[in-house]
Amino acid sequence: MRESRSAAILAADAVGYSHAAETDEALALQALSSSRELIDPLIEMHGGRIFNTAGDSVLAEFRKADEAVRCGLRLQEELRAAESATALFSFRIGISSGEVVTDGGNLLGATVNLAARLEAIAPAGGVCISGAVHEAVASEREWQDLGLRFLKNFSRPVRIFRFSPPSASNLPVVAEARKPLIIVLPFARQGGGEDDFYLSQGITEDVIAGLSRFGRLAVLGAASSEAYRDRPAQLPRLVSELGVDYAVSGSVRSAGKNVRLSVQLLDARSGLTLWAERYERALGDLFATQDEISAIIVSTLAGQLEDEAAAVAGRKRTENMEAYDFLLRGIHLARDLDPKAAAAALRLFERALALDPDYALALAWFALMKLRRWAWSPTSELADEVLQPARRALALDPSESWCHLVFGQITMYLGSLVEAEAHHIKAGELNPFDAHIMALRAPLAVYLGKPEEGERWARRAMALNPHHPDWYVTNLGLALYMLGRYDDAVVAYAMVA
Repeated sequence: MRESRSAAILAADAVGYSHAAETDEALALQALSSSRELIDPLIEMHGGRIFNTAGDSVLAEFRKADEAVRCGLRLQEELRAAESATALFSFRIGISSGEVVTDGGNLLGATVNLAARLEAIAPAGGVCISGAVHEAVASEREWQDLGLRFLKNFSRPVRIFRFSPPSASNLPVVAEARKPLIIVLPFARQGGGEDDFYLSQGITEDVIAGLSRFGRLAVLGAASSEAYRDRPAQLPRLVSELGVDYAVSGSVRSAGKNVRLSVQLLDARSGLTLWAERYERALGDLFATQDEISAIIVSTLAGQLEDEAAAVAGRKRTENMEAYDFLLRGIHLARDLDPKAAAAALRLFERALALDPDYALALAWFALMKLRRWAWSPTSELADEVLQPARRALALDPSESWCHLVFGQITMYLGSLVEAEAHHIKAGELNPFDAHIMALRAPLAVYLGKPEEGERWARRAMALNPHHPDWYVTNLGLALYMLGRYDDAVVAYAMVA
């Protein structure tokens, strides 16, 4: 019978064990055995119980968080002290606390999973703990506050603290993707009419929902936004309370038969305005107006946020980069449609995958760059090296729109147009605010013998993304040409020249 109870979980994993076992398995097993001879008694001494082991990892349960932390810190001290006397592995340690579910002698649940995720981002020889654990042991050591981080398979960010002594190993650690964290503040009403109220509330909710569709961004939910509806949202407070990187703010005002709306994107830490825009629309159908403005804001904001995050990543020292930063820099380069940029982007996606081999978005973009390189020089069949990473990305994250889009693009080049269309449709359903998805749907529609539809997709993408790249226009030109509207096609292509 399964029961739940509170516990603190310590997860420890040997650094570099797999590589060591490939090099000299007997020596690796001996070093692991020596490490466990030190670790197991210390866990018992601190009141812990080992409930699971898998090769080079250990999972232990403690009654209280402070017991687990004292054990983890002592473990690292003892391992470092003993390294000079015998061959031992360095270990990474993660500690969480909360509810666990019993399954015989084993323990299951989010608390156990969180400890494993914290271990994965801990430095070799160091310890990472959750915010809940830190509250119980803040005085144990001087912990480095890593802020709110998004960890794999956790939908909400987790506050993380790290202890890394000067002597800790600087071996590379598998990095979790660090997405920029955004809050959309309630749009202020500058008028007192009911239309202002409904538009303010509706657009705020629509922008939150729309930005959340972009897997490359992390957006706080409506509850976080509503908490600031009736109190000033000072940027330093947003940073300290929520750990946000960016804030979106705006205002709504109806003036006669028109509605005026302003929106701005702020860097929460510096207070700088990164982007601002004003919109004015005829206030006919309230909901249609709301939908139109929300869609344009979301599409433009998503691009601005990704550009800004890529610029931040580009300013980091390469040795401090994480998987998400490499992905962002690669996407930024991939927007330039030339072989040199594609080659550079491909290298960045490879570096992201070296840190996280199961990073679905990085796999999808890696496959897309391979496809692009083949399209420029189709000297051979479209090889499995292009299709395989795209298929794996889709299997890892079937809810990510870009994984469907890339798979659809590849199957389109392979001539499987019906299959390609199914994945393009799915991509659009998952993220109807991504103008790139719409623009890439246009040539597929033309290849399917539906140039009228291709024109509609291209024009819709251009309207949704006013700062669109030139290839949107070339896709429109292709549709117009296939419709026999040659003069219009010439005008479209002239816009690129």
